Amino acid sequence: MREVWDGRPGVDPDAAQAGGGARCVADRPMTSTPAPHDVCLPGLPDCWETCGNCSDGELTVVEVLVAPGDRVAADTPALVVETDKTTLDIAADRSGRIVEVAVAVGDRVQEGQLLMRIAPEEA
Repeated sequence: MREVWDGRPGVDPDAAQAGGGARCVADRPMTSTPAPHDVCLPGLPDCWETCGNCSDGELTVVEVLVAPGDRVAADTPALVVETDKTTLDIAADRSGRIVEVAVAVGDRVQEGQLLMRIAPEEA
C-alpha cells in the first residue's frame, strides 16, 4: 500500500534533535534573497501509535526522486520512505529548486528530520 504524505505544517522541529538528525528551521530572518525552505518528515498519523497496523515506527528512505538543481512543483513526489508494512511518498510542499537533499537511500528517518531544502524560484 502506498500513501502520499505532503509534509505540510504540524511537524515538531525539535523531534529531530533526539535522534541526531538535522533540525528543521521554521522561521528564518528576512533577507533580500529568500532563504531556502526546509522540508522535514511530517508527523505520522496518530493512529500509527495506537493500532500498529501501518508501522512499527521505523521509517527508511528507499528512493530519492530529486537531486540538487532539480526544479519541482508543489506536491511533486520527492522521496519514498518505507515502514515494515507500507510505503509513503514524501512530496515537495512548494515549488522551487532543490538546493540540498539531506538524506540518502537506506537512511532511517524520524518525525521532524530535515529531508531537503527548496529555494523559491526567482521572479
